Amino acid sequence: MTKTLRSSASSLKTKKMILISELKNLCEEILTNDTAINGGFVTVIDAENAKNKLAAKPGVILVAAVPTAEGSGQLGQRRNRSALVFFVLKKPKSDQNDVDLLEELQPVILNLQAFIEEKAESGCDFLQELEPNQMIIDPINNEFGGLHGWSITAVF
Repeated sequence: MTKTLRSSASSLKTKKMILISELKNLCEEILTNDTAINGGFVTVIDAENAKNKLAAKPGVILVAAVPTAEGSGQLGQRRNRSALVFFVLKKPKSDQNDVDLLEELQPVILNLQAFIEEKAESGCDFLQELEPNQMIIDPINNEFGGLHGWSITAVF
């Protein structure tokens, strides 16, 4: 049984689904390379899980959603697509409006985008098929218990 589980896990990697351990390692590397993200990172499953984990976190927080994967095609000719979603979030100060906070965090999300693109170009195993036009950045307003910021979705 253990052998079957191990071979299943290794085949997931070759099919481009990102392992959670790889995601956590990537988050650690992001924190090392961007000191503006001073609130650490959390890995979440869904919005409710995120709300609980982020309730009392101060500073600029990196949130990484557990990766998704989708397969298509026939057996032997299967094509898998994966998606990574990151959030860069912060609780606004009482005198700070939403647009000002987005402006403050915009360089952080753009640095994250550049970092992901650099990782893909340098041959990062699970990001090799990423194309710049497959990255979407969206503003986040009052999510996860009052946090604001940006999300970035990378599909490959």
